[in-house]
This record gives sequence, C-alpha cells and structure tokens, in this order.
Amino acid sequence: MVWRDVIANFLGRSWAMLMGMCFVPVYLAILGAEAYGLIGFYATLQAVLIIADFGLSWTITRELSRKSANKAKMHHFADLLRTLEIAYWLIAIATGSVVSIAGGALSEWWFRATALSADEISQALRLMGVVLALQMPSLFYQGALNGFDRQPTTNLIAALSATMRWAGAALVIWLISPTIHAFFVWQIVAATISTSITAWAAWRNLPGEYLRARFDPNVLKQVWRFTIGVLVSAAAGVLAMQVDKLVLSRLVTLEQFGYYSLAVLLASLVSALVTPFHTAFFPRFSQAQAQNDWFMVSRLYHSGSQLLSMLIVPTAQVMVFFPHELLFAWTGTEAAAENASILLSLLALGNLLYSLAGFPNLILYAAGLPLISARVLILLGAGILPSLIVFAPRFGPIAAAIIWVVASAAYLLMITPATHRRLLGGELWRWSTTSVLLPLVVTSAIFAIAHWLMPANRTVPVQVFFVTCTWAIATLCLAIMLPEVRLRLATLRVRPRRS
Repeated sequence: MVWRDVIANFLGRSWAMLMGMCFVPVYLAILGAEAYGLIGFYATLQAVLIIADFGLSWTITRELSRKSANKAKMHHFADLLRTLEIAYWLIAIATGSVVSIAGGALSEWWFRATALSADEISQALRLMGVVLALQMPSLFYQGALNGFDRQPTTNLIAALSATMRWAGAALVIWLISPTIHAFFVWQIVAATISTSITAWAAWRNLPGEYLRARFDPNVLKQVWRFTIGVLVSAAAGVLAMQVDKLVLSRLVTLEQFGYYSLAVLLASLVSALVTPFHTAFFPRFSQAQAQNDWFMVSRLYHSGSQLLSMLIVPTAQVMVFFPHELLFAWTGTEAAAENASILLSLLALGNLLYSLAGFPNLILYAAGLPLISARVLILLGAGILPSLIVFAPRFGPIAAAIIWVVASAAYLLMITPATHRRLLGGELWRWSTTSVLLPLVVTSAIFAIAHWLMPANRTVPVQVFFVTCTWAIATLCLAIMLPEVRLRLATLRVRPRRS
C-alpha cells in the first residue's frame, strides 16, 4: 500500500508542479518581471506561514494513523477532526487578516518597484491575505485524508486544484484583465472551491451519524506536546529555508527578486519529489512505531531513502550542470537564463543536500521527537539571518544562494547522526553510503562527462534531448546499483502462473 501511495503522491505532486511551472512564461510575458516578483513573494509568504499551521496538519495525520492502528472508536475520530478543524480555521482567518491589514504599509516600505505603483502592490497584498485565509485550511483537510489512508484522493483533488489555480489564472490575465489584481482575484475563487472540496472529502470518511461531532478541549490537551514540537520545528525550518527570500525582497529590486524567484521555483522540483515520499511514509512510520515494530521502521526507512535518492539526485544534478539550458528552454528568454542560471545551480544543490536529510527528519516526527530537528534548524537559522544581512546587500541574490548551500550541508551533517543515535543505532554507515555517497558520486561523474560532451552548436531541442538522456542514464545506473531499489524492481517482474 505504501508504494501505491508513493505513486499517487508522485503523480499528483508532479502534475501540481507542472501546472505551477508551465504557465510562468505566460505570467512573465503578460504581467512582467516585477509582477512575477509579487507572485514569488506570495509563494514565499505561503511557505513562511506554515508556522501559522501550528503543527495541526501533521498532528491530524499522525493521530488518525495511530488511532487507526489501535482500532479506536469512531467517535474519537469525529471529535478529533472537529476540534482541530475549528482551531485551524480560527488560525487561518487571523493570519489572513493580519496579512491583508499589513498590506498597505508594506507596499511603500518593503518593495522597490518601478513598473508597478504602490497602490497596485497594496491591493495585491490585501488580496494575498484573503487567499491565504481560504487556502490554508485545505492543508489541514489533506492531512486528515492522509491519516484516513486516502492519499490517492488527496492527490486527485490537489492536481485538479493546481490546474484550476494556475491554468485558470493564465486564462484570466490573458482573456479578461492583464493585471496582478486579476491574478489574485482568481486565486480567491480557486482557493474557495478547492478547500470546500477537500473538506467534503475528509468528512466523507466518517459515517453520517458522526458528522455532528463536537469541539472537545481534551483533544487539545492530548496532542499539544507533539503539536508544539512540530510548531517549533516548522518555525525553525521557515527561518532556515525562507528567510533568504524575505530578506532579498527587501534588499534587491523587485525585478531581481523576480529572477531569483524563477530559480527558486525551478529548484523546488527537487523538494517536490520529496513530498510524495514523506506523505506516503509518515503514516506508516507512525503506525509501526506505535506498535514498536522497529524492524518494519528500518525496512521502510532504507527502501524509501534509496528510492528517493534515485529520483532526486539525478534531477538536482541536471540543474547543477545545465542551469542555462533549462532556464532558456523553459522561459524562452535569454535574460532569464543569464540572470538566474548560477542561482539555479546553487539553489538546486542546496535543495538536494537538504532533501537528503528528509527521511531522518521524518523518523523523528513519527516518533514524536520534532524538537530534535527544531534545535538544529534554530541553530542554523541563527547563522543564516545575520549572514544574509551582511552579505546580501553587497553581493545580491548569489550570496543568499551560497549561504543556502552551506546551511543545507550543515543540516545534513547534523540531523542524520542525531536521528540514528536516538532511533536507528548502528545503521548510519549503511544509510550514508547507499543513500547519499553512492548516488552523489555516480551522478556527479555522469553529468560531468555529459557537460564536457555537450555539442557546441546546439539548438533547444538538441539540448533538451541530450539533458534528458543524461538524466535517464544516471537514474538507470542508480536503479541498478542501489540494493533496495534493485530488490523492489525485481518484485515487479511478472511471475509465471501456476498450471
């Protein structure tokens, strides 16, 4: 079942990312680089406000999974879902209100724009607040669906929602109004529809007699320790991962920030490949640990880590070695390729290093120990912020990208020993060699050779074909060399039928 969920999550996430990326050239062509900078700021704000989640989406997934493993009574599910749902909606409304109210002041003080007026920026920021208030609860309902083991449903809704959000926005600014205001008005419509559908799907897993569930303060008392731990870890993670974008949006021009946002979006493909695995494996880790089945935890841990490395390492290496080619093929503009290529290479490398630590971090969450990750992230964040303040004004966006690479490497080197020492003693060497070192060494050699062999006079189709073939070769090599992946592929072979 876990591999069913991995495939469903991968397909759903891939489609959502495709929708988010394939219309970027439309936004750039119609709205311009500055307006796209605001869209990038909105994406950053979404990521930053994960801390306003207060850990409730992770909590609902973990609690529903654990209760399912322990065969809890159905009314406990209903009261749990209702209680955390009410708390989440209150948080979302408060968060969106703060963003909308603060929008007017930020428009003149925070952004450095020439093409957009302060009034246009102010209106966009106010609309962002409304979108966030309506969209944030969908994350909670997705967490509930995952806890109910309905991940294919979650991904189907997410894929449809992404299509509506991004394709719909492109149509609106193309056919109705080519303004950033129209873009965010459509986001409000899309968020309302997608959150409503996700809420209906989550509650549909309960029988009709339990739909009148009650708010139970005792539920909050039962989950507050884990929830606070996730909150602290999420806040530290936001500080470490998103502060570069917040600082840069203040220190550089909106156009420069727009190019940085392009590199961030393309590099996020690496992180996007991680999410399907985490979403699929987290409920299983929670169930296995609730039953003290550490053999199953170890088995899932190594197989998931190696399969993840097989996918994310070659994908990141494409961006590290061929950033200019990718950006030009994607946007069709030399300006974007020139201004964002080095940034993309560095950000992809940083995302790769951070993502390799994903499974060790996930084990800590499933065991109810998110504060270990939080301590490491707080330490890193304490170094990232002053470094940005010192170096970003002088060196611009490239300083932020280099700082991210260093911070990601430090996180990988700090969190993995802590996790294995606490939960998986004796397995650090096996994980480090098969899930990290082997994939990095093999793919680096393949892509270095491919970069040297790249034809000198090349058109865009030739570039895309050459890079795709290199990625396929690297992925195939890892599939053959990684033991857990090779074992999983062997089980997929068709067995002969008995006569």
